[in-house]
Order: sequence, then structure tokens, then C-alpha cells
Amino acid sequence: MEGSTNWLWKALSRVGFLNIPALIMFILASGCASTPAVPSGQRVEAAFNSYIKGKPELAGASMLIHSDKHGIHTLLKADPEGPDAYHIASIGKTFTSVLIGRLVDSGKLHFDDSVAQLLEPGLLDGLFVFKDVNHQGDVTIEELLAHTSGIADYFDDPASGSARVSELIASDPDRMWTADELLAFSRDRQHAVGAPGAIFHYSDTGYIILGLVVEKLYGAAFDQVLASEILGPLGMDRTWMPWRSEPASGSTTMRKAWLGKSEVSASRSVSADWSGGGIASTEEDLLRFQKALWDGRLLSQASFTYMQSFDHEFRQGMRYGRGLMQFRFEEFMFLLASWPRMTGHIGILSTHMLYDPKEDIHVIVNFCGTAAMEDSVRLIIDVLGITLGRT
Repeated sequence: MEGSTNWLWKALSRVGFLNIPALIMFILASGCASTPAVPSGQRVEAAFNSYIKGKPELAGASMLIHSDKHGIHTLLKADPEGPDAYHIASIGKTFTSVLIGRLVDSGKLHFDDSVAQLLEPGLLDGLFVFKDVNHQGDVTIEELLAHTSGIADYFDDPASGSARVSELIASDPDRMWTADELLAFSRDRQHAVGAPGAIFHYSDTGYIILGLVVEKLYGAAFDQVLASEILGPLGMDRTWMPWRSEPASGSTTMRKAWLGKSEVSASRSVSADWSGGGIASTEEDLLRFQKALWDGRLLSQASFTYMQSFDHEFRQGMRYGRGLMQFRFEEFMFLLASWPRMTGHIGILSTHMLYDPKEDIHVIVNFCGTAAMEDSVRLIIDVLGITLGRT
């Protein structure tokens, strides 16, 4: 993401090839840290505690490891008595892609449909102009899902005459963002980065447009569709869209979340995520969602397989499909060649929702903020090594 100050991008750079010597030492240390006589559950808990010890900014950190195959269900929290819910950030993109997939399965939509033909005239004006050519009529649903439409990213791309939205969330915490305002931000202050299908460019703006498609074809507000299609049927009573809906049960208080040096868990401005990731949830609810996705309860096999076409490199060691990501740890370091390829999504607040079907292992992590992405990925590598007997 050239020219961007994207924290996620920088953190993943440190995890990967830019810090290979440190990663080698990390893996070797993991293998020597405990003897085989120590039960894996104790080693997993020790690994989790080693990352959060002495770090007050990780007071809301958590990790859930679940596997029916291996008989594991371990939920670890830095503060077991604190709020159970947290902002899941871009993990929400998987929810949006599932809603799109359900429209396809119902026959109301096709992945290759033109977006411009689905939405009101003028809504996409100015968003897909690249080198003086207006491409809005060429953009498809698939290209928005895969981040290949060429549209800018309102969240963290440079903006003319304004701070990025990622910075405005912190500086103007009381602002309530609407979908129209987010599109206007990209339209008025940014420009397309490529022609449709020609470039991979991660874009929250594209997922806002998908949210509008969901509203148009379902005939209801996005948060209502989310509740009726996914949350209610799966019993996800502790999942909701802050500032737009309420959970089916329990409090709306969330764990602290750090965007840079700003704590934003109670800020109305996090409404800027909307259909790109404006969801709060818990580890157990995300497990319910991920299980239902892989068990075939949400999508047809054809649509789910379509989401898993990992054609685009998000970063070395990571691929992007259509609303799903995949970690390929062997690209971080050859010593990780036996680690499973974990599929799911991550978010800028160091949130992870991942699964490997071969080993039947779910990993759900919240490390509370942008500064902890590197540690959160290292923890996942460490815990997979312990749980699967690699270290």
C-alpha cells in the first residue's frame, strides 16, 4: 500500500522477511523453552502470559483455541473479570462477504454483476476514475470482495486537504460516520489507484459499497440484515454493531482498543468501520460463526469455495481471497513449513479469527490495538507449534 501509513502493513512487515534473524531465534527459543513433560495446555497458557506480562495496554487481550479433533477448548484472558466483548475490526469483512454470498445462493445476485447497475445513479460517481477514465460501469461484485476494483481506501490512504479517516477517528471521537460520508471522503479527497482487475489494493471503501448492495437487495439496514441472517440464527447474542444496534443480551461495554496511542473503544467515531468491520463480538460468538461457515450452514459449497480463491498477495506470507485471508507461515520462514495454513480474517486492532480444516483447529485472538499486531502473530505461531507438537 504505497504511500500509506498503514499500521497493519508495517507490523506484518516486521513479522515476515524484514526480521528473519529474530524469527529464527523466536522459533528456536519456542522449541527449547519447555520440555515435553510439560502439558501442552500449561505451555499455551505460559506462552499467552509471556506476551501480555507487564503490558497494561494488553489488559483486554484474549485467545481462544478450539479443536473437536484434538479435544481442546482453551479460553485465556488477561482480565477474566473484564468486559467480554471487543471490537473485531476487519474480521467484519468476512461477515459482509457471507451476506453477499447468501444473496448469490438465493439467486438475487451474481459475483460478476456490475455494481453500478445495482445501486442508485450517481452513487459511484468519481470513485473509479483512473487516469481520466471513468471505470465505474466496469466494477463487479467480485472485484470489491477481492480488493481489485482500483478504488481508494478511505481508512488509511492519503487524503487531499484532510487527515486520514484512521486519524480522524482518534481526533474527532464523537463523530458518527454514515456510509454516504465515507464514500464522499474517498470521492472528494482521494483518487482511484488502478483500473478494475489490474491491481490488488486493500480498501475499506469497497466494502462500504458492498454494504450498500446488501441493504439494497435485502431491503433493510445492514445491521438488521446481519442480525436476521447470521447473528440470530447462530445464537450470537453477544455480537452487534456499536452505535447502530444492541446485542441480544448483555452489556454494550467493550474492552479497551488502541488505535495508535488513542483509546477508541467508547468512541462514536468507530462507526467509520460499518460494513468494513464495525462489529463487536466475543471469542465464543466468533467461534460459533466460524464453525457455521466451515460446516456449510451459511453458504453453499460453491460460494464458500469461491471465497477461498487466494489469488492475491496481501503481504509475504498472507494471501487474500474474497472476504477471507490465509496465512502461509512457510513464507515467513522455512522452519514453519509444517505449520498449517490458517484461513479466516484479521483486523487492524490485532484481532484474528482463523481456522485450519485439516487439523480442525480454531484460533481467535484479540490483542487490543494496532501496536500489538507483530506479537499477536508470533503468539499464534507459538501456540500452533505447541498445540500440534511442532515445538
